[in-house]
Amino acid sequence: MMDKEIDVSRKNFGIKVVIFVILLIAGITLTTLGILGVFSFSSGYNKVTLQADDVKVNNCQVEYYGYVSGNKLAVKKKLTDMQNIYSKETNYIYKLLDEKTYDGVINIAYINANLNRDIKVDHNLYLILNDAYNKTNSDNNYSIFASYQYDRWNNIIINDLKYDPYISNESKIDLEENLKYVNDSTNFNLIFKENDIINFSISQQYHEYRNEYEIDSPLISLNILKDAYLVNYLKDKLNDSNYSDGYLLSKDGYLTTLKNYKESSIIMFAINDQKINEACSIKTKADTSYVLYKYFDYVEDKIYSIKKDDSSYLYRYPIINLKDSSASSFAQSFYLEGENITESALILLQLTATNEAAATNYVKENKLQFVYIKDDKVINTFNINESDINVTNKNYVLKTL
Repeated sequence: MMDKEIDVSRKNFGIKVVIFVILLIAGITLTTLGILGVFSFSSGYNKVTLQADDVKVNNCQVEYYGYVSGNKLAVKKKLTDMQNIYSKETNYIYKLLDEKTYDGVINIAYINANLNRDIKVDHNLYLILNDAYNKTNSDNNYSIFASYQYDRWNNIIINDLKYDPYISNESKIDLEENLKYVNDSTNFNLIFKENDIINFSISQQYHEYRNEYEIDSPLISLNILKDAYLVNYLKDKLNDSNYSDGYLLSKDGYLTTLKNYKESSIIMFAINDQKINEACSIKTKADTSYVLYKYFDYVEDKIYSIKKDDSSYLYRYPIINLKDSSASSFAQSFYLEGENITESALILLQLTATNEAAATNYVKENKLQFVYIKDDKVINTFNINESDINVTNKNYVLKTL
């Protein structure tokens, strides 16, 4: 097991991860949108901020940009109205899905703290957890019980790659042992009853294992799909309002355009000569979801990589393979377009855990709209029109499989 002196040890790990909450900035930007701050009161797409009193949800990684036009007073009023609905709905859904407790809120943290009890939950929480549990059982590289795997993995790639399991046998053993418990369905009993009642319990052996190694990561967590569920919920609420010309963007790489959004494009970034560069842009359209994963932080200008030898690097995603605790490295960044962002994310989680040939074959067979960047090539798999992809960096070329 892990040496107690290692900084990424199990004890108080959840607290350590909070320090790195600004983790995985998606390498995407919307071009030609005129994105401005909420206080600029300018026509165009404006970032809508959460209200000041929503301090408890200010760690939310989902941002909302809404389109406004008219004179300054009209723009200001519409932005205020947008802020009201965005703050109200974010405050509601964020607390439900959070792994921290809030007074008077029965959320995921409450379920984790009240094992072996029938708990009546909010209907939206019931539906989201039921969906995430079904995804867990679908064997597609996702699990709501894998929070320790994600917490530890993210801390490694963000904070200290010398503990990467590729070069650290201690980390490899640690992650693999935890994974044995995560992948053993007998360790978890999550029951969904009528009238939005949930009952959750864990096995005695898993309870003893967590106690022995002082694991404090949440028992249940939406982890890598948390922001996708947030985006999905907020999209529905905003589409039902008068403010459906806009988009929602998550720092984990989830983007959803609302039903009246005006067409524009996404910029994909990639690495050339160990520098993060713009590689291509891809047209976007209204009422569509996009998932983008990559192994670098464009905002922080940080590449998650280990030098293998003098000329090659091993790159790391914030996604870990829940089969064997390994990490895919076959592409620099991925792009997947679809209707439902959680379903698209699940597909991409599966694809990033496999090899290039298997991934591209799966994309072709299922006619997915998929682009990825590998070896200085922007690779299109036939399902996105080449005219919709603009290679913007001379170091990259467009390749059609």
